[in-house]
Amino acid sequence: DRSNSPAEQVVDEIKSSGGEAMPNYTDISTMKGGEGLVQSAVDSYGQLDIVVTVAGILRDRMLFNMTEEEWDDVIRVHLKGTFTVCKHAAILYRQQKSGRIITFASESGLFGNPGQANYVASKSGLVGLYKSIALEVAKRNINVNIISPGFISTSMTDKLNEEQKKQYLSRIPMMRFGNPID
Repeated sequence: DRSNSPAEQVVDEIKSSGGEAMPNYTDISTMKGGEGLVQSAVDSYGQLDIVVTVAGILRDRMLFNMTEEEWDDVIRVHLKGTFTVCKHAAILYRQQKSGRIITFASESGLFGNPGQANYVASKSGLVGLYKSIALEVAKRNINVNIISPGFISTSMTDKLNEEQKKQYLSRIPMMRFGNPID
């Protein structure tokens, strides 16, 4: 979603539950953006203990119809955006000698999906990236995890057409999309 409302909704939910949160609209697909996001957390909360990267977009199109911009946009947000945040968090965590890094891959990234070559490549790339990060930082008490959920109902999956939904549901034993609470 290109609007700011999803971030603001999450912040409102966290605050209404007694937590602290603030939205950040930094473009994490740049090194400056990744560094700025990490620094903003440190400036606002005094420290950074965990990073969870979940930024994502879809630009679904069959490979033979996909534009360079559609390819680049998805790789930039998913893969480069995760890299820039993790890089700057890892710099801080090495100094602290502790930290946690979590991201989300996708079942599509593990098994492929028609019409999503850019998305699948970005999610598969995240698996490799996180394996390397985990090996690089483990000795400094930095824990790295990647979660690869099945098909979850989100603002991205809500935009799928009926044929796409039918295709996904055929691979889900429960015959329904999961909910984020699952």
